[in-house]
Amino acid sequence: MTTENQSSGTNEPKQPRIVVGVDGSPTSLEALEWAVREARLRGATLEVVHASFFRQVFLDSFPGANEGERSILDAALAKAKAIAPDIRLVGRFGDPPAAQVLVDVSKDADLLVVGSRGLGPFKELALGSVSHDCARHVQCPLVIIRPGTAHTATVAHGAGRPSVSGRSL
Repeated sequence: MTTENQSSGTNEPKQPRIVVGVDGSPTSLEALEWAVREARLRGATLEVVHASFFRQVFLDSFPGANEGERSILDAALAKAKAIAPDIRLVGRFGDPPAAQVLVDVSKDADLLVVGSRGLGPFKELALGSVSHDCARHVQCPLVIIRPGTAHTATVAHGAGRPSVSGRSL
């Protein structure tokens, strides 16, 4: 899916934009829930992003593999819509590496939200931590949701960039 132009070039204020990364793991789904609530509070567009574990060229070589990867994004969009049917949702699917996809998509975002754990310890050692890479390279505020903390994390909105409080970081 693609995003629509959020500003018409007039003095009309740009709609806030929150990006959340999902990989189907329980922690990424907690990050999604938190991001949905934050998008509703801010009146923001929520971009739900899933970077495949495999490049598109590889997925196209195996029947059913593409649908399996895309089902992760579809399930996340359905969950977001069920939580807050009134928010504007955009889905994005990208090739790995996930951290690079999230950093690129969030360049002009107001906030990026990711879970602290996704793939599990073995795959994380092999592929690197997405949340760690995002923290090093992201150009917007970042919220990292740890397991079991999605309902306690809050963002304090003040002058300038939001700061995160609660047990999530």
